[in-house]
Amino acid sequence: MVLPKNSLTALDLWNIWLLCLSCAVLNIFIPIGGRIDQFFSAPWVSPVGDYTYMNNPYLVSIGHYGLKYVVIFIAVMHLIILIYLKMNKKNPRLQKICMMVLLSMACSVSYIAVLKSFSAHACPWSMVSIHLGHVQWLQDMQTSARCFPGGHASGGFSLIILFFAYRHDYPRLARIGLTIALVLGFMMSWVQMVRGAHFLSHNLWSLWWSWLVAFIIYKAFRRFFLGFKPLAVEHS
Repeated sequence: MVLPKNSLTALDLWNIWLLCLSCAVLNIFIPIGGRIDQFFSAPWVSPVGDYTYMNNPYLVSIGHYGLKYVVIFIAVMHLIILIYLKMNKKNPRLQKICMMVLLSMACSVSYIAVLKSFSAHACPWSMVSIHLGHVQWLQDMQTSARCFPGGHASGGFSLIILFFAYRHDYPRLARIGLTIALVLGFMMSWVQMVRGAHFLSHNLWSLWWSWLVAFIIYKAFRRFFLGFKPLAVEHS
């Protein structure tokens, strides 16, 4: 049995359901700047009210810039492969995969950057203080800090498209790509949380938006742009 082009596969339905569920969980149980955010951020606050590792050279050079360069390297490799295949007129299917990856990564990171530019939420390092030996947070969460969602983590999470792009032709690479995306994304999230740049919720929302953008780009490529042929009924 072959599905019509506009059909939703089992994977599509799972993604839609999980996106809706995770959105509800984030809004209800992990509010921005709420108790869970404060709980995971407070251990990194020094006795004088700043973040101990804010300017740590290892976190800055390796955790911030180093991990970012890994993401850039993956994007550049896809661009090089795409150019090579185009010039030599080889493997049009892989060309489409590379185009999907590059477009999704660009859209994901750019969209989160736009969200940040309009965000009123402050960064933890702008909100924290010490009062009578206890960590306290400014009550006014709405400032012009433009700190939400987490921009650094969005680079790692933008690689979620690797799963969608490769899953039909190279399922093993798809699983590896998803693992890399989550590992890099959460490492980049942790670095920024330790430095006081972002709350946990900031980074989880980056994951959510990156996931949504990747899913939309994947469906758009299969449905409209690059003529992926509909496959047999999928069980994954």
